[in-house]
Amino acid sequence: MKRRIFLILAAALPVVLAAENVDLSVVHRIKAEAFQNSKVMDYVFQLTDVYGPRVSGSPAYRAAAQWVVRTAKELGLENAELEKWGTVGRSWSFSRFSAHLVEPVQAPLIGFPLAWTEGTNGPVTAEAVLAVIQNEADFGKFKGQLKGK
Repeated sequence: MKRRIFLILAAALPVVLAAENVDLSVVHRIKAEAFQNSKVMDYVFQLTDVYGPRVSGSPAYRAAAQWVVRTAKELGLENAELEKWGTVGRSWSFSRFSAHLVEPVQAPLIGFPLAWTEGTNGPVTAEAVLAVIQNEADFGKFKGQLKGK
């Protein structure tokens, strides 16, 4: 039993001796920098509030990507550049969306178009239909019944 304990301790000794000394002053300086001079909220603000939501290939995506490259270069990164990646397909963005209940009373509806939804040639007024669609098969229930609604 004593021999086993000795072997375990002997095997652990190189690990203990190889442990790197940590300079806690450096650790504290890194933490202080992170908490006192962090720019992360500024960067998040730019990407979420200034450039807003975006899909791949859209004008908003390109503007946000160019901002990231510009900011990275300002921070001293030497090889910051836009790179191509995969096939994006056609771009999509929208400039205006609104939906309103017109009968029996007028009221705004909260909504947002799905990406790549085609636009209309002006306002559209139609009967509203409750289409409960929970899976792909449910689309078949409404096939041919929603035109003009």
